[in-house]
Order: sequence, then structure tokens, then C-alpha cells
Amino acid sequence: SGTVAAPISLRRNIESGLREMTGEGADAFNWRHLLGVGVGSAALSSLLMWFLMTFTVLSSSQPQPTEELVAAHVRSMMVSHLTDVASSDKHAVKPWFNGKLDFSPSVLDLQEHGYQLLGGRLDYLQKQPAAALVYKHRAHIINVFIRRVDSAATMPAGYTHQQGYNLIRWRKDGWDYALVSDLNEKELRQMAGLLESQLASK
Repeated sequence: SGTVAAPISLRRNIESGLREMTGEGADAFNWRHLLGVGVGSAALSSLLMWFLMTFTVLSSSQPQPTEELVAAHVRSMMVSHLTDVASSDKHAVKPWFNGKLDFSPSVLDLQEHGYQLLGGRLDYLQKQPAAALVYKHRAHIINVFIRRVDSAATMPAGYTHQQGYNLIRWRKDGWDYALVSDLNEKELRQMAGLLESQLASK
């Protein structure tokens, strides 16, 4: 399930507890001195066990973004719920999202490049609603997930292969985009490039 980075707040709580046990001040505390400050073995073992259990729970209960995106893609096809609004007309798909999300996703027509718009639906990713635009290239279904994010930081397009599916994801200007499909990497990258260039020109 991947490595989960330690939240800063959790580390500070652990350090605070160790300071109380060792009698060290905030400025004097140093993790490298942990074994030399006379902490009781039972207390130290309990603290370390709690620490390890906490991160085991975090790692097992919180799916990584790529895992969640692939799961959403697979789920959309397994339950025959590929679209909530079925249309190849972007002018019909885009307004369908009005009132259903707190943002209006850009819906692009890529038909001339071989990527046919099938429609869109609502999805739920990273504990928040997301728009899913559905395209088809030959026999391959492509889910394009779009959601708003708090950070305005830019993340260049990155490629991942997981569970037999290809995923390309990037972030720009407060938007998070992800393409998931069993389409080959080359053609999925081509589609991602088309989306990026057209979105940049809007």
C-alpha cells in the first residue's frame, strides 16, 4: 500500500510525550539521545509499539491517490455506471454538472483526434466530489477525473502503471487532472498532451 509520510503534528505529539518522560526541555530534546536518557524499557516499548501501530493503520486504511483513481475507473465499468449524462456534445455535458459540484469542469471535444466524448458523471475522490469525463478511443474507455484542490502548486504530468491500467496525472492552478485507462501509454500520453494544451489556451 506504499509508504505513508509521518504527519508533523504526530511527530510533535510523540516528542512532547518523550520530553515529559525524560524531563528534557523543548530545546534540549534530541531523538538521537533517546536511548541515553533513562527511559524505562516498558514505557519505551509501549510508546514505540503505539507509534508502529499508528502508521500501520494509516498505511492500510488510507488508499493512495493512484489506487483510488484506478479503483474508481474499474468500478465505473463494473456496475454499468459509466455516465450520469450520456452525450458526445460538450455543450450538453458541461451544464449537466451545474449545481452538482462547486466548480464547472472544462469539457473538451477531442473527436477529431480520435478520442470520442461519451459523457460524464459524478464521482468521489480524496474525500471530495469530483467530475469524471468519459472518452473512448477505439475499444478503450478513458476516465478523465477532475477536481479542485486547495494548493495552487503545479505538478507536471506523471505516468503510473498499476493493476494493469495506465494513469497520467498532473496538477495546475488549483486543478487536479487524472486519466485512467487500459489504453496503451503512448496514446494515453497523447490524449493528456491534447488536454493540457487545450486547457492552457482557455
